[in-house]
Amino acid sequence: MKTQQETLRHFLATLAFRFSHVVADAPASFADFEAGQDVRTPRKIVRHMSGLILFVHHCFIPEEAVPLPLLSWPEEVSRFLGALKLLDEDFAQDKPLRPDAPALEKLWQGPLTDSATHIGQLATLRRLDGSPITKTSYARAEIHIGRFDY
Repeated sequence: MKTQQETLRHFLATLAFRFSHVVADAPASFADFEAGQDVRTPRKIVRHMSGLILFVHHCFIPEEAVPLPLLSWPEEVSRFLGALKLLDEDFAQDKPLRPDAPALEKLWQGPLTDSATHIGQLATLRRLDGSPITKTSYARAEIHIGRFDY
């Protein structure tokens, strides 16, 4: 049986794998694809995802999260994967949450799972943009704790 930290770390690695699969070989135009009114572009979605993960990271450290500037597509992709790695290090070191932070279960059911939802949104936007992702079996994927370079 895995510990809660190991399970969360596996979840983060799974997010990295799925995210990397969804953004792999995306055409340059995909970053700013507009699906409709009030629908975030992929680049803005990834910025939001980074903010979600960094919010959780900041629940372990005494510094507050700050609004994130919108970066280029490659920089947004890199920032998200870097945020996952930072949070993974928090779990790997078994850091305690700040006393004023939400419970870990609330963070998991909120911002962490919201990130997974947005990965699905990016996959849908790829199809709408005319560049659908390739099929893969996520259940058979080789996902490793601490790996963020899929």
